[in-house]
Amino acid sequence: MTPDIPTSRFGQGCAAHTCLVRIEHYGESAPDAMEHTRATLAGLAAE
Repeated sequence: MTPDIPTSRFGQGCAAHTCLVRIEHYGESAPDAMEHTRATLAGLAAE
């Protein structure tokens, strides 16, 4: 999500070079970061 701040009074494009994030502590073991990618690629290869 980015703040809706126009580039100028004339242009209405978003000027945000930032984003708003919500960070929470994850207290468990992190899952394998590549598992989702492997499953997705395997599914695509089977098509």
